[in-house]
Amino acid sequence: MPTFRLPRPIMIESAAALLLARLALLLVPARRLLRGARSGAWAGQAGLPQDQDIADVARALERAARRVPFTCTCLVRAMAGRAMLRRRGIPCTLHLGVARQNGALAAHAWLEAGGGVVTGGDEAPNFVPLVRLGDGGCL
Repeated sequence: MPTFRLPRPIMIESAAALLLARLALLLVPARRLLRGARSGAWAGQAGLPQDQDIADVARALERAARRVPFTCTCLVRAMAGRAMLRRRGIPCTLHLGVARQNGALAAHAWLEAGGGVVTGGDEAPNFVPLVRLGDGGCL
């Protein structure tokens, strides 16, 4: 796959979105995050999906997650991607799923937009979706 250079602003935006998502998960109780998601408090204007914008967000998140000085879990990436897509008016769905791995329960989050997976897609088929937070109120 050829490497395309992303504009600096989207790289800065993706690093900031990852940091904000990480802080939200550390500081805001999960119940409050979900309540905000269900109320649509963070919903933006939905527009037509733009494939190039979705691809740029996915690449920027992947690159920024490797460079930031903190751990970017699948949920952090999905929340950050959701914020970036919503800022562009692109509808998305954040999925939370579970699977049994080596006798233990494992959780995974992934983000879909424009008919494809934006982040977390490699592992998504191994997980059973429990919660889908779409444009009516997605994190």
